[in-house]
Order: sequence, then C-alpha cells, then structure tokens
Amino acid sequence: HTRVAGEAGHDADDLARRILEGGEAAARTGHHTAPSAPASSAMATQAPTAATPLHAQLPQDYVALVALFKDRTEPRLAHLLNDELRLVDYRPGSLTIAHDQRHSRDQLMMIGRRLNEWTGHDWSVTFATDGGGPTLLETERREDAERHAAAATDPVVAALFASFPDAELADVAPPERIAHAQSR
Repeated sequence: HTRVAGEAGHDADDLARRILEGGEAAARTGHHTAPSAPASSAMATQAPTAATPLHAQLPQDYVALVALFKDRTEPRLAHLLNDELRLVDYRPGSLTIAHDQRHSRDQLMMIGRRLNEWTGHDWSVTFATDGGGPTLLETERREDAERHAAAATDPVVAALFASFPDAELADVAPPERIAHAQSR
C-alpha cells in the first residue's frame, strides 16, 4: 500500500475518507458533516480518479446493474448476476433476486455492499429461494436460438444450404450488433 502526500500534508487515503464523510467541500475546508453513505474500508483506501468516478448513477434496469459490476471489475459477482441469479424484482435502489442456495450469504451480501459503495445510495437487496424469471444468460441463449431458427427459414439461407449441404449456420448477429457495424 503506497501513501501519496497531497496538499497541506494530507495523503490520498485521508482525502478520500474526508470526501466520503462530508463531501468535497469538507475535504477542502477541513469541516466535516454527517456521512451521506456508509464508507467501506475498500472505498476509503482508494482515492477516486478521473477514470473511476466516486459514485455511479443508479442503474435504471437490471441489465445496467449487471453492466456496472462488469465495469467495476467484479467478475465473480457479475457472473452470478448474469448467469446464476434470477431477477424477481428491480427498481433503482431495490433488488430482489432468487438463488438456488449454492451461494454463500457473504457472497450474496457483497452485491448490496458494492452497490452502496458505487452509487452512494442505500440499496435494499433481498434474496429469495424461489421465483424469478430466466437468468440473463438463459434469455440470451433463447434469443440466439430464435434468431438461428428465423435465419434458417430465410429463402437466401435455405438456398445456400441447398447449394452447400455441409454448411452450418455458425452465428446470427442480433439486430443491435448489425446496426452498430453498419454505422461505422
């Protein structure tokens, strides 16, 4: 752990702690106010950088919430949220997810702690043992299968298969990926 001295003899850790406790103005003036969000030891030991803002906006949907975990390099939790946990209910600041009891309570509670740290907002994270829809991975696989089935019925694809009987349909890009590629 390296300590970097900043203005007026304060180090980066102290500055980050003071910003978390009372905002940026308090860090400059030395006046502290009541904390607006709980500060964790992990957050207090890292000074915010221009590339990583102190607080992210509240994700507006579950897909954006999972993207936040990917962006903040929490691959294990991102994997859990995307591939294993089932969404029961989501509203910004409130999350209910179903799990199959393979996951430790500490692992699940880390989801709420990270959301509190990253957004500066108190999250209500509830875990259920049943219910919920398909996982994001299951939804993606179903959509891939539907695109493949639709592509196979396309007359051009059918003609190609008739001309090349050993051919296989390897990938069918989702519409948003096609639109992005065409906009380049």
